[in-house]
Amino acid sequence: MESIPWQKKPEVFNAYILSCPFWITNSRQRLLDEFKKGMKTHNYSNTFLMISYGRQESESEMETLEQFSILANQIDHPGFNYVRYEYPDDFGFSTPVCIEKGLKTLFAAYPFPLEEALHPLEDLQNHFKTQSKYFGFEITLPEIALVKEGDKFLMKKDLDPALEIYLKMHELYPEGLMGFDRLGDVYRQKEDLQKSLKYYGGFLKFQPENPRIKSIIEEIMGEIKTP
Repeated sequence: MESIPWQKKPEVFNAYILSCPFWITNSRQRLLDEFKKGMKTHNYSNTFLMISYGRQESESEMETLEQFSILANQIDHPGFNYVRYEYPDDFGFSTPVCIEKGLKTLFAAYPFPLEEALHPLEDLQNHFKTQSKYFGFEITLPEIALVKEGDKFLMKKDLDPALEIYLKMHELYPEGLMGFDRLGDVYRQKEDLQKSLKYYGGFLKFQPENPRIKSIIEEIMGEIKTP
């Protein structure tokens, strides 16, 4: 019996959290076409769908989002819930905040802690050393864990522990865009604009046309030129 990919069996899931799904040009029309097909063949009762997007989205991305939203708003099955979430300007580069927002929206009836504990780099290193011993092989500090914990400090303007975490992340993942992005952010907040430009410039080597980073670099260049 031929196996069917999970993408072909939408009834397996009743919640979908999509972070900026239309940024890949070649996938936009396919996403729209597949959703149109699904509307004819699948019962979306008691289904949650959230799409996140930011102000840096291109005009064509926003046009696709509008087309998708028109389709989604035509679904009148009981319990179908479609949410559009515009993440804040200072959201940064990675997606976890969008996923967190989606989960908190999906589970709105469940209480969440008002504030997560802060874990400096030493805590993270000790945790994964313990895990490595338990499983019997070395576990490298995950990039997403470093982003998540560093961002907690950054949001509280506690810049030194955030910087320590981001530097370790960049050391472990030297081509990771989140490292360049976060180090640019934290050095900008520390008013070390030259180092900030260094890391934002490193980001552009991998994504030369990224509108958010290009805009930030222009702002910083303006700050440097302004006496």
